[in-house]
Amino acid sequence: MSLMTDNDISGVEAAAGGPRTEHPAARRRTGLLILGTLALLALGVLGNWPFLAAEHTRMEPAHRWLVWAADGTALAWMLWFGLGHCAFGIPERNADRTFRWALLTLMAGLAADTAGTALLAYREESGNERKVPARQAQLTGGRTSLNGELAYVHCRFQDQSGTWHETRLCLHLVLHPPALQDAARKDQYPIPVQVTHDPDWPPRCWVTPEDAGGTESLYAMLLCVLVFQGMLIGAAALHAWTGQSRSRMPIYRIIPVWGVMLPLGCGALGKLLSGEL
Repeated sequence: MSLMTDNDISGVEAAAGGPRTEHPAARRRTGLLILGTLALLALGVLGNWPFLAAEHTRMEPAHRWLVWAADGTALAWMLWFGLGHCAFGIPERNADRTFRWALLTLMAGLAADTAGTALLAYREESGNERKVPARQAQLTGGRTSLNGELAYVHCRFQDQSGTWHETRLCLHLVLHPPALQDAARKDQYPIPVQVTHDPDWPPRCWVTPEDAGGTESLYAMLLCVLVFQGMLIGAAALHAWTGQSRSRMPIYRIIPVWGVMLPLGCGALGKLLSGEL
C-alpha cells in the first residue's frame, strides 16, 4: 500500500517516467518521514557508539569504509531525494532511469558490504589463530557502563619488536579479576593487563582472559544489518517495479536505510534497558 494518495499528486505525468510534482502537503509528509528516519538512525549510532568505536580500531582503515558500503549508498539516495524533492521541490524528470540507477547502486553497495563483512569475519578468526602476546600492556583510561558490567577503555601495549600501539576495547568486567574490576569502576588508571594481538595488524587485540571482551562482535551485527537491508531493498524494488510508487513517493529511496536503522535502534534500546550505555 502506498504512503501517498492520488489526491496528493498535483501534477499529471506527461509520459512514462516524465516529470511530476507533488502537492506541498505530500512533500512535507515525505520530509517528516525522512527526518524521522535520520533522527532514529542518529540515536541508534549514538547508543552503539562506544562499541562501534572500539570495533573499528580493530580494522584496517580502508576496511572500515567497505563494511558500510550498502548503508552509505542507501543513506546517500535518501538524502539526495530528500533535498531535491522535499526541500527544493525539484520534479522527477525520468523516474524509470532513476529507479534503475538506484537499484543498481544499492545492489552494488550490498555486494561490497557482504564482501567486507565476510573479510572482517575471516581476519578476526585468522588473527585469533596467529595471535602473539604483547610485552606489556595497560589500560590508560575509559569509563564503565551504567550498570557497571562493561568498561569502554583505551589500551596501550608494546609488541615484541618494542613498538607501542594504542587501541580501544570493550571489556566484560565480571570475567576479570576483582582488582581490575574495582580499579576500572573507580577510574584508577593506568591498569596493567595481559594482551595478545594479531602480528599483521596489532590493533586487532584480545585481553586475557580471551572471552573477556564485549558480548558481541561487529561482523555479527553487520550480518544482521545485511539481512534486514537485503529484505528491504528487495521489497522496495518490488514495490517500485510493479508501478505502485511511480506516480507517488518512490519509497525505494527511503526504506533501504531502515535496514541499518532498525538493528542499530534495537541495539541501542537494548543497551539502554540493560544499562550497558
